[in-house]
Amino acid sequence: MQVLLLRHGRTLGNEKKRYIGVTEESLSPQGIEDCQKLGSLLRKQRKIQEQFPRIRVVMSPMKRCQESAKIVLDLPDSFEKRLKEGNGKHIAGFQEMQMVTEADLRECNFGIFENKNYLELQNEPLYQQWIDSDGMMDFPQGDCLKEWKNRSVQGFLRQMEYALREQADLVIFVVHGGSIMSIMECLEERGLGYYEYQVGNGDGFWAEYEMGRLCQVKKVIEQEEGKMDII
Repeated sequence: MQVLLLRHGRTLGNEKKRYIGVTEESLSPQGIEDCQKLGSLLRKQRKIQEQFPRIRVVMSPMKRCQESAKIVLDLPDSFEKRLKEGNGKHIAGFQEMQMVTEADLRECNFGIFENKNYLELQNEPLYQQWIDSDGMMDFPQGDCLKEWKNRSVQGFLRQMEYALREQADLVIFVVHGGSIMSIMECLEERGLGYYEYQVGNGDGFWAEYEMGRLCQVKKVIEQEEGKMDII
């Protein structure tokens, strides 16, 4: 089964290099534009509607992820209402699409770092301790890193189990950068470190899901001389 892990588009907080976790933000104008370009490439160049008749779309419940999914997949305005009603099938011109949210794929709580950037935190001793730990320390007054990573992985595996039961051809996750990093660190066949899987807003990974592992992983977007290409 094919899996597409996408990070949501940029928000104003992302553009200001803030730690945006539990803070709800909409996409910025640039984030909207990035999602439009990505969606166009996925639909026109990869022709996902034609290649994958049965698609399951899994989103974080956070606003920036649902807005990104709507733009990338060119969903009608009614999709949010239908999603709340538990009826996300057969929309956007796809032969069959199931849309769901997964609470365990919401972003982490950055604690005292939340909605601040490194300049605002440079005189905070706990921030320096976190930096010195190579980002492996729990977030002060926020989430335990190990527990949050595990939550992300369990949410992914639960949705993949549902997708296998439904015999989906493609599962698209529209989630957060840290969620993608957690999933890849645990399940990707090469077993690289957490920070080796960093991905920009509006980008992500294609992978094959085989026996609980992610194989044949490729970045979604390659950028050369300002040109975006879908791999």
